[in-house]
Amino acid sequence: MKSALVLMRPQHWPKNLLVFGGLFFSGEIGHAGRFGHVALVAVIFCLPSSATYIFNDWRDAGADRLNPLKRKRPLAAGDFGVAAALALMAALYAAALAIGLIAGLSAPLWWLLGAYVALNIGYSLGIKHVTVLELFFVAAGFVIRFFAGVVELGIPASPWIVSAIGMGSLLIVSAKRRAEFADPLSRQSRPSLLGYNLAFLDSVVTGLWAGTLVVYLLFCVSDYAELRYGKRVLLTAIPVAMGLLRFQQIVLVEGGGEQPVDLLYRDRSLLVTLTCFGLIFAYFLYF
Repeated sequence: MKSALVLMRPQHWPKNLLVFGGLFFSGEIGHAGRFGHVALVAVIFCLPSSATYIFNDWRDAGADRLNPLKRKRPLAAGDFGVAAALALMAALYAAALAIGLIAGLSAPLWWLLGAYVALNIGYSLGIKHVTVLELFFVAAGFVIRFFAGVVELGIPASPWIVSAIGMGSLLIVSAKRRAEFADPLSRQSRPSLLGYNLAFLDSVVTGLWAGTLVVYLLFCVSDYAELRYGKRVLLTAIPVAMGLLRFQQIVLVEGGGEQPVDLLYRDRSLLVTLTCFGLIFAYFLYF
C-alpha cells in the first residue's frame, strides 16, 4: 500500500484545486451543490494525474535505476511489480471514467479531460525531452484544470486571469528547470536540460515573473474585474506582488524551486501571502 501511494504521488493532488478557481472568482464557493460538483471534478483529475505518474515511472524505470535521486521509486527499486503497477494505472483511469459518468459531467469537460490525459501521455512518451516545448506542455495542464471548473459550471472567465494562470504556470515550471539545471544529479536525468543554461533560464524566470504581475494588474483594472469586484480589487495585487517577489528570491537567490508543491508547504512567507490574497478576495466577494 505504501509503494502504491508513492507511485500515485498524492502530494501533487493539491494542483487540482485549480478547478475551484472559477467557482471562487464567481462568488459561488458557498453554494453547496456547485461546490460538491466541482469537488467531484477535482477528484476525477486526481485519478488520471496519478495514473500518468505510474505510466511515466514504468517508462523510465530503467533510467531511474541509474539515478541516485530516482532509484528509490517503487518500480525502479523493484518494490512494486510492473503488472500490479499497470493494473493500478488502468484502475485509476477506469475510476475516473466511472465517476464522471455517474456524475453526469458535460461533454466539454470530457474533451478537456481527454486533452489533459493526452497531454500528459505525450509528455511522458517524449515531449519531456524537447527543450522549451516541454515547459508549455506542463503549464498547459494547469490551464486545463482551471478551465475544467469554469466550463463545467458555465462561468465566464476573464482572458486576463486565464493569461495570468498560464504565465504563472510557465514561471513555476521554468523555475523548477532552473533548480534542476543547477543540480548536477538532476541534470543527468533530464535530457531537455542540455538545451538550457543558467543565463537563459534566469532571463525566462525574470521575464515570466514580470509578465505574470503585469497581466494580473491588467486583470484588476479591466472592465470585467471592475464590474464584478469594484475598483478595490486592485488591493489584491499587493499580496500577489509580494508572493511573486518571494518566489523569485527563492529561485534566484536561494536556488530553490525544484519542488513547487513542497515549497508551498514549507515556506511561511508564500503561505501567508497566498492566504492574504484569498482572504482579501473573499472579503470583496462575500461580505
